Amino acid sequence: MDTDLVKAEDGLVRPKAAGMDIAFSGGGDTAMAHIGLGANSVSLGWVDELPEPTLDGDQATYTDVLPDVDLVLTAGVEGFS
Repeated sequence: MDTDLVKAEDGLVRPKAAGMDIAFSGGGDTAMAHIGLGANSVSLGWVDELPEPTLDGDQATYTDVLPDVDLVLTAGVEGFS
């Protein structure tokens, strides 16, 4: 497993290799986070468009999503936080 994040061809940010389908927004009005296994999946939105994230290992940081607040999503092998 390799949870380092990369920008995929579909514009989403995904771990290189994880136990589930995990995807984060690449910016814009797409779902903030998506997780799925087989036919089961769930997506979480955000109240506004997200900026393009800065990627560092398993973390995607969305700067200033609220005044002076950054959103950090971390990919795991079977989930995210």
